[in-house]
Amino acid sequence: MASSLVMSLRESPALVWRGLKLVRRGGLRLPLAFASLDVISGALVGAELLLIRSITQKFLAEQSTVAVGGLVLFGVITAIRRILGVASGLLRVVAAERVEWSLVRDVISIAAAAPFERFEEPSFQDGLSRALSAARTQAFGTVSAVLRVTNAVVASASLVVVLLTVAPALLLPFAVAAVALLLAAVLQSRLQYRFAFVDTAADRERRYLREALTSRSEGKEARLFGSRQLLLDRHEVLQAERMRNLVATVKRQLATQMLGALTLAGALVFVFAVIAVRARDGNIDIADAAVAALTAQQLAGRLQATVAGLGALHQSAMFLTDLTGFIENPPPPEPASAPTAAQPQAIVLDDVSYTYPDTAHPAIDGISLRLAAGEVVAVVGENGAGKSTLAKVLAGLYRPTTGTVTVEDADGPRAVEGPLTGVVSAVFQDFARYELTVAENVWLGAPWRADDTAAVDDALARSGASAALGGLPDGVRSRLGRRFAGGVDLSIGQWQRLALARAFFSPAGFLVLDEP
Repeated sequence: MASSLVMSLRESPALVWRGLKLVRRGGLRLPLAFASLDVISGALVGAELLLIRSITQKFLAEQSTVAVGGLVLFGVITAIRRILGVASGLLRVVAAERVEWSLVRDVISIAAAAPFERFEEPSFQDGLSRALSAARTQAFGTVSAVLRVTNAVVASASLVVVLLTVAPALLLPFAVAAVALLLAAVLQSRLQYRFAFVDTAADRERRYLREALTSRSEGKEARLFGSRQLLLDRHEVLQAERMRNLVATVKRQLATQMLGALTLAGALVFVFAVIAVRARDGNIDIADAAVAALTAQQLAGRLQATVAGLGALHQSAMFLTDLTGFIENPPPPEPASAPTAAQPQAIVLDDVSYTYPDTAHPAIDGISLRLAAGEVVAVVGENGAGKSTLAKVLAGLYRPTTGTVTVEDADGPRAVEGPLTGVVSAVFQDFARYELTVAENVWLGAPWRADDTAAVDDALARSGASAALGGLPDGVRSRLGRRFAGGVDLSIGQWQRLALARAFFSPAGFLVLDEP
């Protein structure tokens, strides 16, 4: 544990700095308005205590009129501090939402640009899951922690000034307690991050099982085949494992937190004892003793808030390393393939093989094939023979493990390096069912032609979807699916015809039908 603590302390400043840089990249530059509210609010804490001291002294000196005026001022300052706290909290939510939006957009953009075959890799899925989680949750944590620490540090500083005024010797015990609290907070954040990191894959599986139990597509089979309990039991096993790991983590965190809390409690008891002895011996007047005791009590709370904020900042920074790594070291993006009006004359596969990640045997092996424009070619084979894999290779979604794929046009052959957008259109076995309008489902086959309504109607007619969807209330503007209000669901056959219309809408010269 000692070596882990030393490493954590050594890495903490760099981690926090990288986290803050990432949050700043996300659109938050900590405007003066945000920080100034917390600075003013924190400074007013010390001002309130000094005012209490002055009011007490005036009452003891029987200067009631002045003391009453001081009480009114005290009420005004307290009200201002409360208002600033509310305003700061609301601004914090807006700032965090802005940062989250920007960072989630970055993650989604990188994932969308990654080669399709990367989604076959569990390690990529784990990294993407952690990056999205960090963008959604830790961005707010970082923003909130920065502003909390700002307020707590300024408030603590103002309380230190008060103690320096009335009893400076009482600061040393709090300094010792602050060090113990900081060590405990760093260790706690490290333990929390390790727990979440190890739980990533199991958490994805739990989410998948919850979706399977609650979705429409898997739900009908789960009810018909009576498999709900089996899925529930598997979810319970994974959840029980999470609880065991969580309890073990919490026990370690509790041990570290107890160390810091006991140190702070000891410092506070010691300070109260010193104040009591000095008041008894007449070494401090009643007003200063009361203010010193109140200041010590508040300083203990502010120290805890400061360290808790620093711990949260450190923890968020650790989680943001996953996000930083994903954003700063993205997978090489898939080569852009701009649609072209000049259609190739042929697609040629030369001794092509493709092996899925983490598998030993190729899904297709040694395929050589020339597909000329205007030809109709059928590929026949058993289930699992590699027909769907071949379809994705032909579309440029998978890059061959060995061999080459080229397209031949008037300028000669050129290697295929990415999706053949505008060259190859396809209907895959697991075709997409977009819960958008009918027209939008068709447009997605060639987004750059979205304003060509005649082509939409033609694609629907060619696929036979026009007749199948003729009874929809709003025609091509009808919303599809049951996920959103007003949506109309289709049969699998109707969805398939719509997918075929989407393929026809593309101006591609090659059409791949993967067992439609």
